[in-house]
Amino acid sequence: MQRAVSSGVSRIGAVAAGVVAAGGGLIYALEHSVYASSDAVHPYQLPWSHRGNFNSFDIAS
Repeated sequence: MQRAVSSGVSRIGAVAAGVVAAGGGLIYALEHSVYASSDAVHPYQLPWSHRGNFNSFDIAS
């Protein structure tokens, strides 16, 4: 009888440890996920002049 109880307790402990490890792995993966757009280099602002000789230049014509 004692052996059956200790076997059940160790099985419950193993299942609980597995659930905790899986949950921890899931939380770690979600917190440290990589997004493809996070490494993109965004262009900086340049002082483009949209007034002047070519303000109505149409490249398609």
